[in-house]
Amino acid sequence: MYYPQELIEQIRLENDIVDVVSQYLALNKKGNSYFSLCPFHNESTPSFSVSPDKQLYYCFGCGASGNVISFIMAKENYDFQTALKFLADRAHITLPEQGDVYQASKNEALKSELYEIHKHAARYYYDCLKSDLGEAARSYLDKRSIYPKTRIKFGLGYSPEKWDGLYEFLLGQGYDIDLLLKSGLILRNKKGGYYDRFRNRLMFPILDIMGRVVGFGGRVLGEGGPKYLNSPETLIFEKSRNLYSLNFAKGNKELILVEGYMDVISLYQKGFTNAVAALGTAFNESHAKILNKYAKGVIVLFDSDEAGEAAVLRALQFILKTGMGVKILQLKGAKDPDEFINKYGPEAFGKAAQEALSHIAFNISVLQKKYDLNISEEKISFTKEVSKMLSGLSSPVERAVYIKEAERLTGISESAIKAEIEGIENAAFKTLNTQRKENYNYIKKGTLSEKGIVEAKKGIIAIVSERRELWEIIKLRLRPEEMGGGVYEDILRKVYMLHEENKPINPADLVSLYQEPSEQKMVSDIFTTTIAQNDLSGLETALNDQLKLIKRNYIENKMNITDDVKELQLLMEEKRNIESLNITLKDS
Repeated sequence: MYYPQELIEQIRLENDIVDVVSQYLALNKKGNSYFSLCPFHNESTPSFSVSPDKQLYYCFGCGASGNVISFIMAKENYDFQTALKFLADRAHITLPEQGDVYQASKNEALKSELYEIHKHAARYYYDCLKSDLGEAARSYLDKRSIYPKTRIKFGLGYSPEKWDGLYEFLLGQGYDIDLLLKSGLILRNKKGGYYDRFRNRLMFPILDIMGRVVGFGGRVLGEGGPKYLNSPETLIFEKSRNLYSLNFAKGNKELILVEGYMDVISLYQKGFTNAVAALGTAFNESHAKILNKYAKGVIVLFDSDEAGEAAVLRALQFILKTGMGVKILQLKGAKDPDEFINKYGPEAFGKAAQEALSHIAFNISVLQKKYDLNISEEKISFTKEVSKMLSGLSSPVERAVYIKEAERLTGISESAIKAEIEGIENAAFKTLNTQRKENYNYIKKGTLSEKGIVEAKKGIIAIVSERRELWEIIKLRLRPEEMGGGVYEDILRKVYMLHEENKPINPADLVSLYQEPSEQKMVSDIFTTTIAQNDLSGLETALNDQLKLIKRNYIENKMNITDDVKELQLLMEEKRNIESLNITLKDS
């Protein structure tokens, strides 16, 4: 649902952050701020602060930050829209049924109708499962040991073999054919007739995080394929933005990622309510972000065959980018979780989950299968690959553990493996240093570190936001596009515009421009940046260093992608001019 920014800000203003947070935490006032133990990480000394002036919270321990909407999203595991409704209800503000954009209004109306259609379809399939038509489906569920109460919990159903059973039912509910086609549940044939997408299948309703039916998965019960058929993507259903059973699992700190519907259901009914699965599409970056949004850790559990192993490796590349804890569970004596838990029971599964491998241990085990460690040449190749893998670990403890493991597997001494890792790091460092010298020979090593650039962008925006007189100077030297796109460019443009219109700059307002928690944190972090603004010399140095770093990074990014020699020459000239770009604050 689209809501005007003015309404969002009204809701935020009516929910003072100190009042809201104090309903969850015991706040103690110190100076101008309030402090408490952080609700987002374990600590014994209060490091969670709430600023009534900025209407922001910030944890000095884990770095969590945001405004009152961000806090409710994080604390209640709500998305932006749900958190907004929560706060609107708290402030007795009625949210409009329609947005202020015509198309948004039409889409919301259509979404509402699609939700209703899917709810009716789920009821139809559920009733069919209980009827004489569903005898084969019930027998299948009996064979798979799915309890009646579990069938009700997950809303399982059956789509009859009849071509137009659901079509006739939905017509009888008063829906027109255009709407039915948009639902994806009904299809048109070449002769202009209509038929059901799902026929003779065990039906698994797919629910969104708020418990609304948005699609279906169907397992074929007779001949023909595919074995599993899923709803197409619609206005209410995106496969990459949903995980099966996340509406049930979202309250757990650690989730179990499995491959299929039956795996989730079997684990759930045996007490493991934290299992989720992707929906008829390969696990991707969007899925990883969803996991990271609702949990702190994930256990990846795919089938114990080569395809399952490959799927784990694909999933890892996305999950590791989020920074969340990840382990890999490999079950022995069964091909999948459903078979394992029915064969060995929940206690055995729980024990196996506790012994899940770290991603490094898993990668080593996969790598080991590629080499015959009884052959010297292959043993050397294996050790080199493991050493390369371990060179990416920042934790000395983790390194020590896996170096010992590599020594055990190969018989190659710990000191030799350490030397190999050191050689890899030195080679990488030399390569990086050579590239820097070739491309940026007048820039000191480390100047353009990603962290340094981010800090520079945050610092510049913080200074410009708080000091209008400095905006007058900086706007002549820094264009918003030089921030390189994304949130920082957006916020700098907004700050420039507010200064132009002589309007106040409220950090909490700027946070509310974004619905994704990661983006909200980026914005709130800007305004928790500490700069010695009372020290004229320190402020001047910070401004000049940050300004040059941002402009240098922008130009070099352009240099790296251009093939135009003339443009490259102009960029090099512009880069040389950066060094003479100095701001003197005593004249301001």
